[in-house]
Amino acid sequence: MRVLFILNASKRKIRRIPAALSVHKSKEDNFEHIFTKRKGHAIEITLQNAGNFDVIVPVGGDGTIHECVNGMMQFKMHYPEKQVAAIAPWPMGSGNDFARNFQWTSKASDMMERLQSRTTKTIDVGSVQFEDGQTRYFINELSMGLGPDVVRMIEKFPRLFPGKLKFAFAILITFLYYKRKRMDVQGAGFLHQDNTMAFVVSNGKYFGSGIGISPEAELNDGLLNVTIIGNVSLFDYLRQLGTLKRCEKVNHPKVSYHVLENLQILTQGSMETDGELSAPAPAKIQIIKSVLEIL
Repeated sequence: MRVLFILNASKRKIRRIPAALSVHKSKEDNFEHIFTKRKGHAIEITLQNAGNFDVIVPVGGDGTIHECVNGMMQFKMHYPEKQVAAIAPWPMGSGNDFARNFQWTSKASDMMERLQSRTTKTIDVGSVQFEDGQTRYFINELSMGLGPDVVRMIEKFPRLFPGKLKFAFAILITFLYYKRKRMDVQGAGFLHQDNTMAFVVSNGKYFGSGIGISPEAELNDGLLNVTIIGNVSLFDYLRQLGTLKRCEKVNHPKVSYHVLENLQILTQGSMETDGELSAPAPAKIQIIKSVLEIL
């Protein structure tokens, strides 16, 4: 089995991974690894290698997975006739929200067991088309409103700040100053025009380091799950935090859940995809069904 490990070099603990690979590799396996050198580098590495390996392993957090997925999708668009590698994320980041959908751990032994099983699943990927013509793909979620501001806040924290605390503090601080903005979004049989705290479009269930924002989302159902949070206070959030951590629906008059196949965000505003800041809305969003093999 030919496996390429794409390692996020900004994470200190990941720098020790190559030594661990030599311990776990069997004689039948061909393991190679490349360290990223800058933001966006994992996209380039994946695009160059998606047709040369059986499996690509993003080693890092949701941002590393996000870049590898975008590289794979670009490869598929450029070379539709070629076989593309499966993706096997190794969660070693601060949030690891995509991994929570599968309850994966960061243990090397668990990662090797997944690789040796060779058991793949087909999942969907979200597509975001911006007005300037560029397309961004997301595997887990995208959001407008509170989400992008939380991402900016996290980027200001020291790198050594613990991941879970980083997300918790960023959300609390952002809640204190965030001003709700009007968002106009439409889809088939759906229209949202109101001041909004957060507008979240999900393929997976979690974001924000373990917040179950879309309890009914499935990665292979060909649908987008939308969670809208309106006039909700910090007190409301703290009171519902246990429910969110259990990945259960919140019972609040200003929180609603919807299921769509596609939608269009008409409002201008910041957007994050899989925890990474992207180009701003307006944008068209759709789901691409059964497009990636995940291991």
